[in-house]
Amino acid sequence: SFANRRAAERRRHESDLSRVLGDAGAILDAAVDAVVTIDERGTIEMVNHAALKLFGYSADELVGRNVRLLMPSPHRENHDGYIRRYLETGERKIIGIGREVEGLRKDGGRFPIELAVSELRLEGHRIFAAFVRDITARKHAAAELRQERDFAESLIETAQTIVLVLDPEGRIVRFNPYMERLSGYRLDEV
Repeated sequence: SFANRRAAERRRHESDLSRVLGDAGAILDAAVDAVVTIDERGTIEMVNHAALKLFGYSADELVGRNVRLLMPSPHRENHDGYIRRYLETGERKIIGIGREVEGLRKDGGRFPIELAVSELRLEGHRIFAAFVRDITARKHAAAELRQERDFAESLIETAQTIVLVLDPEGRIVRFNPYMERLSGYRLDEV
């Protein structure tokens, strides 16, 4: 009958999709970055080992749950609307656009991530693959560099010694307030 053929076709299709996802999962498990795939409703279909380690969950705790679980507010509340809007209008908030957001670990810890989401079509299904990179170390390094730059800047500005910076052609590009007081010139004059 038509209904039996249709049911058999759907089972074969679901089996093919499971096989494709299983093959992809084996490959993605070797990836350094965390990878999470979701369906059109935001339900997590697959996570790699790096994602489990990064977010602190087991696969059983994530697969079948909504991906909002991995997001702090306000992203958590807005996520389903982003997907719905994208599916209805094509408006992109994250899909195809890399951006920095925050992730949420199982223990409640928030951390900065770089997120890139791609849309895949497999066997007639839309799947969204999120590639997640923890950028905590990068953020800390940038903050340390800013602190060092600010410290060096304060030393230059307050030093009771002449600080004079020249470019390769010997032109003055900077000097400190002490040099300004001694010479009587302002930087914009020299």
